[in-house]
Amino acid sequence: MLRFGVMLIVCGALGCDEPPQARVAGAVDAAVATPETGPPATGMADALAAAGLDAAALPPLDDVGGTQLAAVMGTFSRALGLGCGDCHEADYAVPTPRTRIARKMWDRLARGLVRRDGGALYCDSCHAGRATFLDRSDARPDGALGRWMQASYVTPLVRRDGAPHDCTTCHGSPFVAGFLDDWGGADEAADAGTPPPDLGAPPVDLGGPAADLGAVGCEALLVCLDGCAAADTSCAGACKRHASAAAKALLAVAQACADAACITAGRCRSASDDSTDCNTCYSNASAGGATGVACVPVDDPICGACAAEWLACETS
Repeated sequence: MLRFGVMLIVCGALGCDEPPQARVAGAVDAAVATPETGPPATGMADALAAAGLDAAALPPLDDVGGTQLAAVMGTFSRALGLGCGDCHEADYAVPTPRTRIARKMWDRLARGLVRRDGGALYCDSCHAGRATFLDRSDARPDGALGRWMQASYVTPLVRRDGAPHDCTTCHGSPFVAGFLDDWGGADEAADAGTPPPDLGAPPVDLGGPAADLGAVGCEALLVCLDGCAAADTSCAGACKRHASAAAKALLAVAQACADAACITAGRCRSASDDSTDCNTCYSNASAGGATGVACVPVDDPICGACAAEWLACETS
């Protein structure tokens, strides 16, 4: 089975109700944004690198899965000073306002913006261990909040895509002061994990027209992903575009189980390890038992370690 990253629902969000000068480092040893410097470069680059991620070139969140996703969740929690239950429902596959906001933050800010000096931005750059940090008491067009935002979050930063960076990057045009309410609102396409529209068609017939986006189960998603070349993220994205959130959650659980089992056994260094023994371990951990897939070799001690998790996906 191919080792594709599939997103659960992210644990993190932004709030705005406390003064910037009152913000403290909390759970993260990071500086705060000032008009002179803007938000500091992330202090979590090493943690991300240990999970095989480059803070300066983050992939789409839909392409992060398994132990990489677990590591990202840990950085979210530390950066915001929140626990999983502060953002997620008991069923992690159910989107919440905070998980929707976190997806937008990842795509538009962590991936979309960079300091003028080239320093990578991440959740801790702005939050520094606290979920809320803005004082809206003077939100007039020429008030203290607007001046602070311009000096701290517009002038010191640039967009990675080369487009002009100004208030509209987040607030849109026309200007929407409460844009976080919009970001946290229900979005069927985003909740289904829909990637950009230029990813093409999936490599296999998923049994329905394009209108069935977000409706495909985990078994069909597996078949689709197995039809993609190992490094073809566009193909994988096209498959995931058609999958339901529940399907992707089941697949992510199965992937995380196999990754963790093989890392614990010392046969994989990380979720991105592509060595022969790591791939053999991953395949055998995902086989055996009621899956009906034979392990090779049959006496591999890791055989069937995650068979129940993979069977739950394959039968949905």
